[in-house]
Amino acid sequence: MMDMKCIVVLAFLLLASSAKETRIIGGYDTDEDRYPYAVALTKGNTRFFCGGSLIARDVVLTAGHCMGGKYNVSVGRHVLADNTTGQIIPMQQEIIHPDWDQYTDEYDFALVVLEHPTDVETASIVSINSENNLPKDGSYVTTMGWGDTTIDDEVKAVSDSLMAVDVEVISNDDCRQVSGTDGMYTNNYINYIFPSMICTLTPGQDACQGECMLFMRLKYPIRSMELKCGKQNTLGDSGGPLIIPGEDSSQDIQIGVVSWGIGCARMFPGVYSRVSTAYDWIKETVCNVSAIPPDGLCSTPQPTLEPTTQSPSASPTYMPSYLPSRNPTPKPSASPTAEPSDSPTIQPSFSSTIESSTTAKKPPPKKDALKAPDERAVDIDSDTDSSSGCIRWSLNSAVVASIGVLLMYF
Repeated sequence: MMDMKCIVVLAFLLLASSAKETRIIGGYDTDEDRYPYAVALTKGNTRFFCGGSLIARDVVLTAGHCMGGKYNVSVGRHVLADNTTGQIIPMQQEIIHPDWDQYTDEYDFALVVLEHPTDVETASIVSINSENNLPKDGSYVTTMGWGDTTIDDEVKAVSDSLMAVDVEVISNDDCRQVSGTDGMYTNNYINYIFPSMICTLTPGQDACQGECMLFMRLKYPIRSMELKCGKQNTLGDSGGPLIIPGEDSSQDIQIGVVSWGIGCARMFPGVYSRVSTAYDWIKETVCNVSAIPPDGLCSTPQPTLEPTTQSPSASPTYMPSYLPSRNPTPKPSASPTAEPSDSPTIQPSFSSTIESSTTAKKPPPKKDALKAPDERAVDIDSDTDSSSGCIRWSLNSAVVASIGVLLMYF
């Protein structure tokens, strides 16, 4: 087994190249009120060691590896040393994600409950992301903090005011394939990128973890000599928010928390904890512990007072027609005209329609016209026998007789 002194010496040799760092590199000064939800975890009033974001008036979202000890939270300050603005609130409770693994940095989340809600009017809370498909690979996102602003590990240049940097998102698969030599040490991310993480890679721009204390990783041999950031002596931005920026702070969406990285703003990606993978835990915890649960996260959506209107027809009628139709309905009217015809039929119909109306009056027949039928009335369905022979009246004979009577009438 390697002598312990050799391990310590080797660890110090790797300090400059393989330490996990967190500081804003290649960034820019922010407008004073652009990120009013960004907060600083401080020893005293100004000794900054980690960042965070206000997700309720009394709850801060930060990194699990920042936790431990007593500290304050600086709210609503653009310049940490400016005692005339913002508010310093003591930490009351730390709640670390139950699945945080200090060896793999999976679920590197923590919630800090403040002693009381902030009353700084300019401070606001940020919305957190619940969708696992965000952010999109190749998109640019923004992170911020008050950490060191130089790549050189030997030079410390902490920012007086809040800084921000835009970085490009890469896929977790691409992140795992990154390998190379940073200083004297060759390393890679093959076994260290998990679904609960987001990677960004933009040369010369990054959020890194700053000056770190010795931390021996015995569980994973490849990283057992690495030096992990601790809040005791960091000047970094661990715990700070990674956001998809909107038009203003009310439209920003926090998608990540600054977690870890090898080197800073050089060849290895920066790694963030993916907020969507801890959304349910964050929501449940915040809504239970906050004295003022945020409406956007904790309230049940109210039903709308008005029903949702249906979509209009694809081809609606724009105006009613003012002209009659050129193609009228061919069916006859249900109520025919009652006036008589101007040209009545002169000749009688041989197939007259028998009227059933009791009110219709027929013209009086001439007496002579009806005598013969009455006098000669015969049952046409019966047979009559006489001394002179058998006589049968047929239906045809009766019809002929009727026609004869009508002719006599006219």
